[in-house]
Amino acid sequence: MSAAHALQWLACGWRMFVAQPVQWLLMSLTAFVVMAIISMFIVPFLPILGPMAAPVMFVLLTGGMLRVAERQAAGETLQFRHLLEGMSRHTANLALVGVLFSIPLVLLHLTIMLAMGGGLLVGVLGVALGSALSGVLSWLATLLSTILAGGAIVLVLWLLLILTLIFSPALIMYRGLSPLDAMGVSLHASARNFGPILLFGLCIYALFVLAMAPLGLGVLIFIPVSVGALRQAHHDLFAEATEPA
Repeated sequence: MSAAHALQWLACGWRMFVAQPVQWLLMSLTAFVVMAIISMFIVPFLPILGPMAAPVMFVLLTGGMLRVAERQAAGETLQFRHLLEGMSRHTANLALVGVLFSIPLVLLHLTIMLAMGGGLLVGVLGVALGSALSGVLSWLATLLSTILAGGAIVLVLWLLLILTLIFSPALIMYRGLSPLDAMGVSLHASARNFGPILLFGLCIYALFVLAMAPLGLGVLIFIPVSVGALRQAHHDLFAEATEPA
């Protein structure tokens, strides 16, 4: 598809929001509060599960809102309970996508933490095993530091992660794909349509920056517009969605 499709997707998202703004604002506020609580009170205090919580909840909320967007497209009047109903569909598969997405980030964080705590490993595991494991982790940390120094490599890896995530919730909600299949299909379709996906991503980033300007209140509009745009992008790239059983 041409890159111009990205602007059409965003226009569809805006039309979806203005058609039923009150319900979308309520759902956006709920999503914003939930993600803020996770970021402030769970992520910093749980070394492994904390960093996973945010991506998992993000994917669940996205899936729920995509379900709501589909109901609106079918002509229904939205209610807040539709968000909860959407999140209850394919919950396990959506959550697993969030876990798989977060694993590389968690491993990176954990490796650096353990490498920095070499003395603790020696005390817990003994001199021989602790020193050996500490040496391996230090080598991994050095390797990671070398990789991180090459910003282009990190950018490519991060981009690949984003491309595996972008359409995964929609493919699970609308087509009932398994998490791994959804992530693979998302990556493949995004790579084949990199022009519109790139422009879409740049527009989303710019809109997010603008949304954060007025005390972050613009996020309440940014969320439904993005969800509506994502729904339309899915339908354009993968043809009409079929309702899974």
